[in-house]
Amino acid sequence: MKFVFFLFFLIISPLISQDNMVELPKSKQRLMIANATFAENIRDIDKRKLEAAVTLSSALSGKLYLVPNATLDSVAKILKSKSIEPTVLLVAKELNVDELIFFNINRLEKVLRVGITSITSDSSQIKREGVGWAAIRYLYKEDDRQLIDPALLTAVQRAFADMYNDSLMYDKADGSFRVFPAEPTVIGGIDFIDNEEMPKWEIFESKEVYSFDAIETIFAEAIKSPVLVTYDIDTRDSVYAMFGLHLVENFNAPSSLELEILEKLEVKYYITGNLKRVDGGVIIELFFCELYKGRLNILRSSEGILTSDSMDDMRKLFIKLTNKLLNIELVEK
Repeated sequence: MKFVFFLFFLIISPLISQDNMVELPKSKQRLMIANATFAENIRDIDKRKLEAAVTLSSALSGKLYLVPNATLDSVAKILKSKSIEPTVLLVAKELNVDELIFFNINRLEKVLRVGITSITSDSSQIKREGVGWAAIRYLYKEDDRQLIDPALLTAVQRAFADMYNDSLMYDKADGSFRVFPAEPTVIGGIDFIDNEEMPKWEIFESKEVYSFDAIETIFAEAIKSPVLVTYDIDTRDSVYAMFGLHLVENFNAPSSLELEILEKLEVKYYITGNLKRVDGGVIIELFFCELYKGRLNILRSSEGILTSDSMDDMRKLFIKLTNKLLNIELVEK
């Protein structure tokens, strides 16, 4: 029901004023969208939907208020009628706007990035910046087009929280509106280390299939974390292809080139590990790392032993280890 309400809001909110929704306390920071740029691959999102997302994000914060475009247009017309050029600063002054905000919106496959730059409208012109990330998880049923609206709202909320350095800005919001700053995260290769002197296991004989399954299993758990924006495999591989890296083997440790590419695209965290054949089975280790200056700094790790050559058992162990690694509450099924 909340999701349906959200879509309804995005459709109609540009047609209504925020003044009609809530009484505006004088203590709220008044914002004005000065400009917004959209990447060429951003479809189905325009300034109208952006205004809806910013309006709702502002209301949910309890601290911000976005002056509607309709109000801006009205003031601009009044100024023109007086033969006054309605510049952005002049309109902002007429409406006692506190901050002018500029948006830069980009998409990389299924990851959306919203960048905000804010400049105070007074003579000090203090500048602030924020970035918000969100994964695109929904598709239109009729044609499988990406439904970006929910991700746009989440990314705008996170960008505001980042810009105002307030990680708890939306802590009191309900349901899916309760979001926190989240960092881009990539799941890299799991290094399959076999021992030729031991009996053969299918896990190593078909490591291409098993490593892919392992990463998909990790991804399915990692997306539950409220503080990570985890790349799916298609998005990750698209990033590599953009920089000429077209073949990535999921059963090998990450290369320096992979890390260099990801760092250029502001990826903050990286999940990797190894699967090592030993007496009695396989030891699986997972590592949650920070990507910094081309290197992986291990922040946390988890470890377990797989005693059977079974994909189902391997999945169960990867689920357990991922939840432990990322501090996600595991609900036993």
